[in-house]
Amino acid sequence: MKKSFLLIGALISSTLFSYAQIDTIAFSSFEEIPINESTIYVDTLDIENPHFLNNNEGQPIVNYQGQNAKQQLGFQSWFMDNRGGGLSDGDVFGVTKVKNTVGEFAHGKQGFIAEDTDGTIQVIFDTVYIEQEVADIRLDYFLKQTTYESSDHISIFVQGKINNIDSTI
Repeated sequence: MKKSFLLIGALISSTLFSYAQIDTIAFSSFEEIPINESTIYVDTLDIENPHFLNNNEGQPIVNYQGQNAKQQLGFQSWFMDNRGGGLSDGDVFGVTKVKNTVGEFAHGKQGFIAEDTDGTIQVIFDTVYIEQEVADIRLDYFLKQTTYESSDHISIFVQGKINNIDSTI
């Protein structure tokens, strides 16, 4: 069953602010990423084994190297097939300017969309090192109202150290 399931949470925009200055420490809005005409991504790797995805020529960008001078976070996409076929049949996945699912993106004309992935995906952002307390972590995401399968789920989390103890929130 074809279904749209989300504009990936941490992907749409994550902005960290410092208490003292309320300055942006790092972000990801997807506006700096080049867009390819196609909205369809095809995973050409072995779907039998969990793996990081490749950027394929002419297809949506699924990995991006951050631009430190601009505080733009990079990201990598990872996939594990758990329904048969996964992204190998071609699905709307990756950075796009097509807004048919969401109407408008939170921070401009581009966003990261994942649709009917038939598997587990992770979009992992670059590590951000923060030396002061964080006042705000902002995250925008959109879930389309549609029919979901019983095994569908979404998890959004931030991993880090709090008082030198590994933590997930």
